[in-house]
Amino acid sequence: MAPSGTGRPLPGEIAYAARAMTRAAALAFTAQPGLTRLRIAWACDGTSLRIDVRDQHSGDLDAASLRRQLQGRARTLGATIDLEAVSGWGSRATITLPLDAAPDRSDETRLTRLNRREQEVLRLVTQGKRNKTIAETLGISESTVKFHVAGVFRKLEVTSRGEATALALNLDPPGGFR
Repeated sequence: MAPSGTGRPLPGEIAYAARAMTRAAALAFTAQPGLTRLRIAWACDGTSLRIDVRDQHSGDLDAASLRRQLQGRARTLGATIDLEAVSGWGSRATITLPLDAAPDRSDETRLTRLNRREQEVLRLVTQGKRNKTIAETLGISESTVKFHVAGVFRKLEVTSRGEATALALNLDPPGGFR
């Protein structure tokens, strides 16, 4: 079915997230041995985009693993995830993404924007390490460290190593930066 001519376009961030989350769900579903049919549907009501992925298989979906894969992006965008796996009947994943960004992006949310390598780099920055030492510690080039530091600054919305350190140490997430 074609989108309505009067509907609003999907924000780029939502479209990208929906594609990535749909892909993750489809890969999790297809990991079930013997799966022969998978249904993927998207519906947009003007305020949110709903992604529905389901099968009629054994219900052996690894829902915990799929939730872990989707949770970071969902939390950042204010999305909800509903996963069901009923043995002998099948599995279903419903992801609802609001079209408007969550009103409050707290500092803690900013830290969740970092990928694993950026978190490793930030952890070493908070310890006062310079780019050369970080590169040696992580086994990457100094220019790659500079790239990751720039990404950290952009995602944390800071302009210096000191600001990034203060933000990270203030929040001290699980597995912390201290």
